[in-house]
Amino acid sequence: MMSHNTVKSLYIHVPFCSTICHYCDFCKVLYYKPWVALYLERLKEEIQNTVETGELDTIYIGGGTPSVLDERELKELLEIVKPYSAYVKEYTMEINPETLTKEKVMLLKNYGINRASLGVQSFNESIVKRMNRQHHNQDVFDCISLLREVGIDNISIDLIYGVEGMTKEMITDDVNFAANLNIPHISYYSLLLEEHTVFHLTKMPELSQEESSHYYSYIVDQLKKHGYHHYEVSNFAYEFFESKHNSVYWKNEQYYGVGCGASGYVGNLRYTNTKSINQYLKGKTVFEKTELTKDDQAFETLMLGLRMTKGISIKDFVKTYGNNRFQKILPIIEKYYNNHLLVEESGYLKTTDKGMLLLDSILVEFLERLL
Repeated sequence: MMSHNTVKSLYIHVPFCSTICHYCDFCKVLYYKPWVALYLERLKEEIQNTVETGELDTIYIGGGTPSVLDERELKELLEIVKPYSAYVKEYTMEINPETLTKEKVMLLKNYGINRASLGVQSFNESIVKRMNRQHHNQDVFDCISLLREVGIDNISIDLIYGVEGMTKEMITDDVNFAANLNIPHISYYSLLLEEHTVFHLTKMPELSQEESSHYYSYIVDQLKKHGYHHYEVSNFAYEFFESKHNSVYWKNEQYYGVGCGASGYVGNLRYTNTKSINQYLKGKTVFEKTELTKDDQAFETLMLGLRMTKGISIKDFVKTYGNNRFQKILPIIEKYYNNHLLVEESGYLKTTDKGMLLLDSILVEFLERLL
């Protein structure tokens, strides 16, 4: 059993979906009832062997589409997680709008789920159809109503830009829709054409770097006008609605990952589970383990922490990784101070708006210095 009292978060992967979206690169399979039963058995074993019954702060059930499970299966899943959820501050489940029913939302409420993340992607129905998603806007509105009726008000939606045929007007409409629905948290992603996805195989044209930066800056601007705080590269929230669970990843803190294709970080070990549902159902879980050196950890802290608009505490970095490592990267920091891509504010190293757009190339230089 992995033992670490600093692990306060748990990610659970449910790979089942009713259809496969044209852009999705996550570990997923089509919903097949006999597999779900066996999967939940395996998941229970893995959780019992991995997670110490402790005081977890956050639990996140993602996928796939966890909400595609029928009521009995969903109850079984939540029952498996129950021993670990007593002290949880933020308990999230991903939901596809067309799969939520009154009965399922009551289950979520009864088992302490207090945050929902909805896969919306766009409020333009022709774009949604293009992605091979099955919901209509009415499903989204109904889903939000069901959640709010039982008091689950902490709602996040995912939106995407960069799909072929998507215009600036559509982006404006998407932002306005979300703001008018008073959605407290928005994750806004640029479409990535991942290998083996339908969009990649059919050679959908990709936005140029210039177009992508233009749209991104526009989205940031629009959301700020509606009162959203831009707290991470792709994430925006009303005050106090930032995702506690995802912040664990960005702060490079530890977490358990269970389920097919899930990743975890415990001690100095990063591990990834098999993406093969067949292997997972046979009880073969961990696919890959990487032991991280202090240099690896220092780089990951920079890579993840600079995604947050708050940035990284220089004092904490020096305390954790030593002044010698900070001195190693100082010339690069100074170079980007002078280029107005990095700044220091109240003891935090952070990117400027322009620096955020060029973060990848800044990180390459940190990587070269540290590793």
